[in-house]
Amino acid sequence: MIAELTLRNRNGKELYAIRQQGTADNLPLLFCHGLGEHIGRYTHVFDYFCRAGFSCFGYDHQGHGKSYGEKGHVINFADYRSDLDFMIDYVRSETGKDEIILIAHSMGGLIALGYAIRDPKKLNKLIVTSPGILPKIPVPKIKDSIGRLFGKLIPTLTQANGLDVNGLAKKADVKEKYLADPLVHDRASAGWYLAWMEESQFVRSHAKISIPTLIMTGLADGIIDSESIINFYQQLSCEGKELK
Repeated sequence: MIAELTLRNRNGKELYAIRQQGTADNLPLLFCHGLGEHIGRYTHVFDYFCRAGFSCFGYDHQGHGKSYGEKGHVINFADYRSDLDFMIDYVRSETGKDEIILIAHSMGGLIALGYAIRDPKKLNKLIVTSPGILPKIPVPKIKDSIGRLFGKLIPTLTQANGLDVNGLAKKADVKEKYLADPLVHDRASAGWYLAWMEESQFVRSHAKISIPTLIMTGLADGIIDSESIINFYQQLSCEGKELK
């Protein structure tokens, strides 16, 4: 059964989170969602892993779902990583486990990679699916330059993020549910874009993780560039790495 939580991060801001108790004493799982969505879209995944004995936790990133912040806005991915570190400590405290398994998707995958590269000591294993390293369709140079400039001058300027729902799912009912979800949004600020590009560059330039890491990508992914993920995996210095 899913339990809803309202937590206060280290800055006193409200983070919405959920948890579900597993049936065995395995390492706990913490889930990080992608851009524009929320952790409530992952409850069926929680059900699956809880039946396999894993206790599951997840939360809405700032600017997403029921958590604090302007929709789709952040100045630096360090803000995301700070909340992730807070949640990791919360899960460790609640379960009594020193390490956890982190499972992250899309934008959450990029956040998780950046976290694991910098300081993985609280993690046992990392699983990322379609990490948001680069978009499937490259951003035109002129648009990229303007986006970076606005990210410095007018960081709160917000517009549609350009995600194509047809690239998110193949099943019609899944797409319809996504479009009808009031907690899903299509916003991204200029500050978010600049922060994303800077974090992407950092991750690609520091491809070294000291914990076992599973990276999953779909060659037909219509949102994230699978080639950038494969290139990152090939460069990744990591014991126990795997690509699927």
